[in-house]
Amino acid sequence: MVENTVQCNLKCINCQRKAILKTRKKLRMSLRDIEKVAQSIKSSNISVISFFNLGEPFLSDTIYEEISILKKYNPNTAIYVSTNGLHISQGNKMEAALMVDYIFVSLDGATNESVNKYQVGGNFETTYRNIKELIRLRNSRNQIKPVIDWKYVVFCWNDSQNEIEKAIELARDAKFDILSFWPGEGSPIQISTRFKNDEYFQHLGSASWKGREFDFRK
Repeated sequence: MVENTVQCNLKCINCQRKAILKTRKKLRMSLRDIEKVAQSIKSSNISVISFFNLGEPFLSDTIYEEISILKKYNPNTAIYVSTNGLHISQGNKMEAALMVDYIFVSLDGATNESVNKYQVGGNFETTYRNIKELIRLRNSRNQIKPVIDWKYVVFCWNDSQNEIEKAIELARDAKFDILSFWPGEGSPIQISTRFKNDEYFQHLGSASWKGREFDFRK
């Protein structure tokens, strides 16, 4: 796991950001730091890099250089990224995204209202538009990577059948590879009991380690 930055542009309601920041001596890694890590990964024969932890990777203005360095030393190592997608737009950040192997796009809902109940500061339309363009560019270049996985964390406010069906329709329209539904955590008033108990969810897509998912590549 490589955490290029601990900074984040969202204020998710269960995130203890102030406490997290106190555990870090620096807010982000320098390119020199990245190169040291890349060399260490090479010498350790690591097969997968999780290029994320507690921050938003694409807040870094040097993410293109960071991914390039990791790829230079480890061309056969898979790079996984998790992002809220708000900063993947035109330019080097889009190109950086196109260099990785797998992207989890955290978008907890199919409307801006639902997304902002947990991912405070998020914007459904912006993230959806950015990722749709990323997929279009990937496909226009005949790339099979990155695999794009819409990570939809299910809470009591975004678990209606109408919203779930809307997310499935939007994912198909934008040509996401995967739409995965994850059980949300938190207080009892946040958790979706429907996701655990309702028959609709028991037959939604297929079971996976994430929860339930649709793999549109099949």
